[in-house]
Amino acid sequence: MDYKICIVGLGYVGIQLACEFVKKVPVYGYDTNKEKIQQYKNGIDNTQSIDTTLLDDIIYINELSDIDIYNPNVWIICVPTPIDKNKKPDITMLTKAITNVAFYLKKGDTVIIESTVAPKTTREICIPTLEKISLLKCNEDFYVGFSPERLQPGKNGKKIKQITKLISGSSDNALEKVYDIYHLILPKNRLHKCSSLEVAETSKLLENIKRDVNIALLNEFQMICSDTGINFHDVLESAETKFNFNSATYRPGMVGGHCIGVDPYYFINYENEYNKEWYGLIDSARTVNEVVPFFLANNILNRINKEHPRITILGFSFKENCNDIRNTKIYDLYKCLTDAGAEVYIVDNKCNKKLVKEQYDIDLLDEILIGNDCIFVALNEPDLIPHDIESKLYDDGFIFDYKGLFKDYLDDIANNNLIDKNKIPFDRIITL
Repeated sequence: MDYKICIVGLGYVGIQLACEFVKKVPVYGYDTNKEKIQQYKNGIDNTQSIDTTLLDDIIYINELSDIDIYNPNVWIICVPTPIDKNKKPDITMLTKAITNVAFYLKKGDTVIIESTVAPKTTREICIPTLEKISLLKCNEDFYVGFSPERLQPGKNGKKIKQITKLISGSSDNALEKVYDIYHLILPKNRLHKCSSLEVAETSKLLENIKRDVNIALLNEFQMICSDTGINFHDVLESAETKFNFNSATYRPGMVGGHCIGVDPYYFINYENEYNKEWYGLIDSARTVNEVVPFFLANNILNRINKEHPRITILGFSFKENCNDIRNTKIYDLYKCLTDAGAEVYIVDNKCNKKLVKEQYDIDLLDEILIGNDCIFVALNEPDLIPHDIESKLYDDGFIFDYKGLFKDYLDDIANNNLIDKNKIPFDRIITL
């Protein structure tokens, strides 16, 4: 079959898919963010994840109604599924995308959802919406698949060619359709067929919830050790000597972003519908990880004997080596400190200053100002550390090395001349 693919939602997931599929078949890209579309047309990729030479090969759709003239037969939906201010799943953008696609759905078309959802969402919400508006019947007139994204934002993140893609379908025929479509860009050994839509939906949640729970365990240990005067780094190093103790993938940290900090709430909400009293581990892990910024703020302020201290935070993205600022918990730390009366500045030159201002009302600095009671290293990025970091501190100021950057990367920092190894103020560096 000759496929023509329309991708709805051109964020870091959608644009990667578009650039891979366009090597094989015609691709039409649609996004409600017109500024983003214009950037792609100009060869600019703020996601730092694609070969920008492929952007010219994509046909960008200004309005979804324009798609009629291109007659696509595959629709891949990659819109965000965030949580609201009450930590409840918000699938507004997904249902809107599904509704819009339904108006143009034809016999023989395939609709694939990549957005993260709670179990049964595809079968119980998306498919009925498609059927009601299109007046077509799923598995007879059109097919539906669910294939959750597994990508990592940023230039060093996992790309499509590096992952195993989960695929599922609303029927056996649908599954084969979805398989054929993704086989255009991935070999057989990179495609895993799930037995149902629900298995694929739930697997995506389990992947990220496992990480959330493991990080929460280490966060709780770190906080307790810090409060009781036990060296947590030594504890972890000692525990790791056991043959079946493997924490290499997990480290304590502020858990933000659009996956680990969001996906658990989709399952918690789903789980709560069944109201079993023995459930609760996932919710508890979320509580632990949500409290980390408050714990860190108290830890910082308790070390400073001033009413209105000056603090600079190095790093603002939700994780290392990417410019993604969605749901960054560093903002929570910033708010805790400023609400307590601190004068707080943030330095992170890889982040888009305009977006940070629009979304968080914070003006990022280009460099650290002179005179700080505390410089808080929030991300494990050697590039954040200037040559003269000691000169940026007050005489009684200190560096809070939250991610152990000086410990883990000291030689690398020195070898790359990012800082004079001999000038690192070891007696003024603290860790948890």
